[in-house]
Amino acid sequence: MNGPREVLFWACFAATGLGMTVVACAEVENATNEETAAVRAAARDYVAAVRRNDTETMLRAWTESGDYVDAAGQVVTAHELIRKHAAAPRRAQSPGHIAMPKSSLRFITRNVAIEDGTYDRGTEDDGGVVTRRFTAVWVKRDGRWLLDSLRESATTSPPRNERLKPLEWLIGEWVGKADDSTMIVSSRWSDGGNYIIREFAILGEGGDVTGTERIGWDSAAGEFKSWIFDSQDGRGEGRWKRDGDRWLVDITEVTADGKKALTSAVVAPKGDGQYVWEVKTSKVGNENIAPRRVTFTRAPEID
Repeated sequence: MNGPREVLFWACFAATGLGMTVVACAEVENATNEETAAVRAAARDYVAAVRRNDTETMLRAWTESGDYVDAAGQVVTAHELIRKHAAAPRRAQSPGHIAMPKSSLRFITRNVAIEDGTYDRGTEDDGGVVTRRFTAVWVKRDGRWLLDSLRESATTSPPRNERLKPLEWLIGEWVGKADDSTMIVSSRWSDGGNYIIREFAILGEGGDVTGTERIGWDSAAGEFKSWIFDSQDGRGEGRWKRDGDRWLVDITEVTADGKKALTSAVVAPKGDGQYVWEVKTSKVGNENIAPRRVTFTRAPEID
């Protein structure tokens, strides 16, 4: 049986290089598009070698002194680990067995690049969520990009609140447009898994507004609630009620100048990477606000 060290090592590099996300160009001004493509190509070649159990190609993908540190902090040279596995029969992997990691690539110099990413999110027996992270150092030697270091870690978050599963489709990055405004929403689980945290930005000609919304289950009230805070010192509380495939949301807010705002809206997933936020009624102080409907589309991952 493979130990923790080997399991993480092979799981990570059976996936590295697929679905890689490159950070903004401003952060890698000293790297050319050609070098970025070359690192990615080297990663893909390594993946192919792992799949076909090509020991020699795998060894050539690492520097002689390249080392691997597993999640428990144990250190071993990559060549030693590869040769150890070469002696044991291994089954070729098909694409269906390989997770797609998310990672970022940044260049320290033109000959050194660092890749940070996560992969293979699993669960413990108690429902806790396991997140595995890795940092790989790539170096350019004699015109080839080689792996020089791999560091891995694994953290387990407490089990998520099962009450929130009907709303987990909100997780992710979303973009919507309304009149002359663009709305960006980024949703994620809180560290303990008891809330969905949504960070939003409304960008328009009249100025930008940002804020945070935290959605959770209020056990005392026996209902879903949200708490909202924005950059203009507005704050509010919402009640979420499920109605078939859609959600009815009633929000009470207080603006920075003390006015009370009431909003009734419908949130409905469309099942094709979109959801609709439709304000049925809205009133700020004594002023009625016109109904509006915004369709949000899940933002594509940058490849």
